[in-house]
Amino acid sequence: MIFQRTAATKCGPLFDLLSEHLVREEQPDAVSLARLRRDATAVLKTPDAAQGHIICSGIAALVWDSADAQIHVGEAVRRDSSVEVLMNAMVTFEALGRPDLSLPYALTAAHLAPSRAEVINEVSSVLISLGRVAEGAELQAKCREVDRSATFEIDADHLSEVMLAVGIDEDWLAEELVIARAVFNDAKVRIREFSYTGEEDPDGGPSLSFEFGFVGTLDDEFRIEDEIAVRLAATASWNPSRLAVRAKYMETMDDAVVTC
Repeated sequence: MIFQRTAATKCGPLFDLLSEHLVREEQPDAVSLARLRRDATAVLKTPDAAQGHIICSGIAALVWDSADAQIHVGEAVRRDSSVEVLMNAMVTFEALGRPDLSLPYALTAAHLAPSRAEVINEVSSVLISLGRVAEGAELQAKCREVDRSATFEIDADHLSEVMLAVGIDEDWLAEELVIARAVFNDAKVRIREFSYTGEEDPDGGPSLSFEFGFVGTLDDEFRIEDEIAVRLAATASWNPSRLAVRAKYMETMDDAVVTC
């Protein structure tokens, strides 16, 4: 969840400060937030206005203001539709836990840079978060055709194989992942890690488990998992013996291996 500096602008320190705030679990104090807003607003009046709007979108994400974030991202991309701006837009929506809002910018970035592994890694993660695993696998495969050394945090092709073995389709996966993310968003808890495991139970058959990591306490983990279970139990397809979604607390970001 790190904003990328853009070499052509002087906004690097603001991007660094914004990323630092997003990595922390504590909200910045009122004075720090006001100063950041003031500095970002000043950038809007310069040739770097697109970068200023991205910074403003990140500030909106800091305070969980999805509507304001969308406005600023839209304005940033209208002014500068480069891959770098699109990638930073994705960081904003990642911070908000909204891969659905990130999707159009992610797909545009993939179209502009289909062989850049770092771009396809982020884009395929967005697609997987929305259950669109086959599309993620296709993008990764095309990237590997150009760059044989390309690696991705989530191997979409392997995930597809696990889903096939377990008997899970993309609609089912999407429904459960969207519900789980909504629980985190409602609690204003940022997801720091996103991973899956495929397991083989000799008695119960194959299963697939997704885990969302966050910084918090064991009590937070119990509370979030309970709410996820309540919401998933209300769906027609819920079957935790085949597809499970779990929350995992970490005491600090140092414990996280971010894969979302």
